[in-house]
Amino acid sequence: MALMASLIGQPAAAQGDGQLVLEPKSCQRSRMMNKLKRQPNQGPCARVVLEQVDGNYITVSFLARGSERGSSNSLSLGGTTTTPLSCRLNKCRLSQPLQLELDNAKEVAYDSEGIESSLPSAWPAVGSCQLSPEAISCSARSMFKAEWQAKASF
Repeated sequence: MALMASLIGQPAAAQGDGQLVLEPKSCQRSRMMNKLKRQPNQGPCARVVLEQVDGNYITVSFLARGSERGSSNSLSLGGTTTTPLSCRLNKCRLSQPLQLELDNAKEVAYDSEGIESSLPSAWPAVGSCQLSPEAISCSARSMFKAEWQAKASF
């Protein structure tokens, strides 16, 4: 009982999970599905969201405006790091450079109410992301020959 009483008055401990929303100065992303499609699906992105779970798994989402008013879409690349983000109370900071070893890529479209308007397309992928307070650069490839590139500067 004394332990419970002492914990109630304590401030919350640092947590390993959380997110960081970044507004980039510049941001581009592209996808090439195969060599026959020379023109990649590409475009600018308006926001980058880093989400950390389990202390060492980070998903980097590049969010863009959709083709219809209020709609949006995202390219998310997820992987592990040995240098996690610094998170407390579900808010994270990117205070030092780190690298992600990617294991998946996912694309989702959302309607104007933020509800998924298509089934997510997800692929096992290999690649890496370099993250720093100044920039993020990611490159990934699936076994189905799809390739993604995304870069943002802050």
